[in-house]
Amino acid sequence: MAAVWSTGIFLALLFAAPPAAADPAAAVGAEVEGLRHTVADQQRRLDELEHRLEAAGPDPGLAEERGAALDSSLRLQGYMVAALKRFEGEPSTFDQEEFSLYFNSPLNDRLNVFAEIEFFHDRRQIDAASGAVEDVAQVRLERALLDFHPRDAVQARFGKFLTPFGSWIVNHADPLQLTTSRPLVVEEVVPEASTGLLGLGTLFFGAWEADYRLWLANGRGRDPDRHDANFRKAYGGRVAVRPGSWLEVGASLLDDADDRFADAHETDYGLDFRWRVERVEVKGEGVVSGARGVDSPGSPEGGFLQGAVTWGRVTPVARYEWFRGRAARRADRRTVAGVVLHILSPLVIKGEVQLRQGGDREGSDGAFLASVATFF
Repeated sequence: MAAVWSTGIFLALLFAAPPAAADPAAAVGAEVEGLRHTVADQQRRLDELEHRLEAAGPDPGLAEERGAALDSSLRLQGYMVAALKRFEGEPSTFDQEEFSLYFNSPLNDRLNVFAEIEFFHDRRQIDAASGAVEDVAQVRLERALLDFHPRDAVQARFGKFLTPFGSWIVNHADPLQLTTSRPLVVEEVVPEASTGLLGLGTLFFGAWEADYRLWLANGRGRDPDRHDANFRKAYGGRVAVRPGSWLEVGASLLDDADDRFADAHETDYGLDFRWRVERVEVKGEGVVSGARGVDSPGSPEGGFLQGAVTWGRVTPVARYEWFRGRAARRADRRTVAGVVLHILSPLVIKGEVQLRQGGDREGSDGAFLASVATFF
């Protein structure tokens, strides 16, 4: 009986112990490789946050790894995008989409001047109000503002700024986004930039953070950068709450009157979120609008949901969109699937396929888009 017990104990210890034949070096190598992947993901995340901060506007504490110091008080940075596009029924085409330059000049420790000049390809467009075909200028002043930042909680900007509605517009620089295309609801509803006064800040509540943006501007119209053609200013705001780095939830408002229409007033309401845990990121935005006035072109509404997973330098991404334009009777639905290659920390190569269905046209449309984008 004792021999049986001894044999049983010996076998239990044998199976419980690590295999003697296992190679310790292989186990250590696997652990090192896993740590390398983790470090690479964290470095990519850090680079993304630095680029997002850089693209958001002036920041006196921003690190200056990239760009060129033109003199002791003026720094030049920017980004560029080149794309290949193929839409169903149309020839494929190369497209020099954007070349943007950032000029940043601190006047002292509280005042800063920032400007973004955008060079983009020459193209023609149809004016929605008159139906006339007009040329679009090749050079545009995207932003120009004087920034006053006495403290994190209270700041002010005067000039032309990115409209703080949702999260995509204020982070619209192509190297920051995972797709070449922008969601329809981002392109069609809210103006990308506004000219006026912006108050902003960050408040801290323990481990929670809250950003606020409150603004007053000329609003939409024929020449909003130069003058306001009606007696009603546009106003709006966005509040974003972060319980941690893994989640951000925001709410936006825009109230505006468009002088291109005799009696048109529109109020836009938006919700957005961004959830990120390790390699997985999910984000989305939704907009509903209320249009008033007999000449109003209608009330747009829509949204998108996008998800992505990163493995090392490769990020597959997918997005679903739903959007109904101001004059549309039926909503458009678009599905986007693509992949991003993170070649260097500022350089990305993106490719995607699209399927667009619904809307007021018959059938469906497909497309393929690819682009290379980088900060410098």
